[in-house]
Amino acid sequence: GINAEYGWKVVDVLECSFDRWFSRFQSLTFPSVLIPLEEDFLSYLEEDGIYLPKEGFPKVQEWDCESDGEDWDDGEEMQTREFPELERKLQNAIEELGGWVFPKLNWSSPKDAVWMSVEGNLRCSSPSDIFRLLKSSDFINHDLYHPFDDCEDFKSAHELSIGEQKEQKENKKEREEKEEENKK
Repeated sequence: GINAEYGWKVVDVLECSFDRWFSRFQSLTFPSVLIPLEEDFLSYLEEDGIYLPKEGFPKVQEWDCESDGEDWDDGEEMQTREFPELERKLQNAIEELGGWVFPKLNWSSPKDAVWMSVEGNLRCSSPSDIFRLLKSSDFINHDLYHPFDDCEDFKSAHELSIGEQKEQKENKKEREEKEEENKK
């Protein structure tokens, strides 16, 4: 890959992350809102299938009179996933940015999932539009789980298992809560 070809290190890739450079170049790029993704949403992105928030499903407009109805109801509830806090943040950002947005993670946009868009582009006007593109994108998967694969120092930077990383996050959160209690 390109990272190995140029001898990139994990720190080099991190410096190219949107959240690292945006504040420095904000006046030269598109208006943007940074929204951290919740752990449960990241887990959702890993799951098979596309389950959108209830508001994201298209409404059935007409019943096909020629259909015998066998395909309409198999007795199962349609699965949905809800992320109310993330949906609220996304909706606020969409409104703040003029009614539509171009979704992007740290390095990539879901441009490989444009085929999932109703309009055939990356223009999103609702959280469900964003969820659908992110969920369908291999580029986004790379951003989340493989950004350092080609870095020459990837092994040393990625020695901690996912469980150990979660444990570190939990310990940090506990320390911060204790510090907050001590201030009171």
